[in-house]
Amino acid sequence: MAITMNATVIAKGAPNRCRDGRTVMCAIVVSDEIGLARLYPLHVSSDEKIHVWSRVECKVEKTSRDPRLESFRVLTTNVTGCITDRAAKQRLLESCVLRSGNVDPIKYQNDNKRSISVVKASGHVGAELYPRETKQVDHSIDAEDAWVMCQSEFPFKPKLIWKSIQGSEHRTHVCSHEIYEGIRRNSSTPFRVFENMHIGDPDYQHWLVLGTMKDHMSNWVCAHIHRQKKTALITNTNFLTFDGKNESWPYSQQEAINAKTVDPQHTFNFTT
Repeated sequence: MAITMNATVIAKGAPNRCRDGRTVMCAIVVSDEIGLARLYPLHVSSDEKIHVWSRVECKVEKTSRDPRLESFRVLTTNVTGCITDRAAKQRLLESCVLRSGNVDPIKYQNDNKRSISVVKASGHVGAELYPRETKQVDHSIDAEDAWVMCQSEFPFKPKLIWKSIQGSEHRTHVCSHEIYEGIRRNSSTPFRVFENMHIGDPDYQHWLVLGTMKDHMSNWVCAHIHRQKKTALITNTNFLTFDGKNESWPYSQQEAINAKTVDPQHTFNFTT
C-alpha cells in the first residue's frame, strides 16, 4: 500500500551502480508522519532538486526486497521547500539525536534491529582517505545517468574517526553525496573536502547521520556530516515538543509503520 510522506531530507548518499545498470542514490529523511526513514531509489538527473534540507512530499511503499524497518521504495517525489534557518536546522538535528543512555548508539541500534541513527560526535573528529582499487563500470548501460561517477570508481574511501559520548571509537565510511562530489571536484587535493567540513576544528560541532547497508545490516556508514560553529546558546531538548508524536519519535517503531502501511480493512455494519 502506498502512503504519502511530508519530510525533511537530512542526508543524501553518493551514487551507486545497480546490477541492472541503473545509477541510484538513497536519502534519509525525517518524516512528519513516521520519523526517520530511508527513501530509495533516487536518480541523479530526475531527482536533482532534492538536496539536504529540502522539504519533500513523496509517495512511498514498503518493499520485501529491503528487510530494514525504516526503508521505503520511492514512487513519486515533489520538492515543496527548503529549511534555511540555522537555528531551525540545529533544533531538528538535536531532536533526532539518539538518546541511548550508557550504551554506545551503534550497539544500541543493532540490539534493537534498527538501521538509522543520528549521533552527536564527542570531542575531536578525525578523518582519513583509505586507498582502494577502483572498479571498471560500464556507463553505456544507463541511458539516463551514464555520465555519473559512482563510489566504486573513486581511488579513495573517505572515513570518519569519531567517538560517541559513551567513549566508543568508530571508523566509519562516509558515503555522502557531498563528500564524494567534493573529492571529485578537488581530485588533486582530496583532503580539502575535510577542511571544508571543519573536521578537526574544535570550534565546530558535528552531527552524523548514520545508516546500515542492506546486505550487511551490522555495517554502519555515514550518509551525511552536519556541522555548525559552536555558540554559547544551549538548546534545552527537554522543552522540545512535537504535537501528535509519540515519545519515541523520530525513531520509527514497528507499530507506527504498520499503522501507516496497512491495507484498508473491510468494516462490519452493526445494528443496535
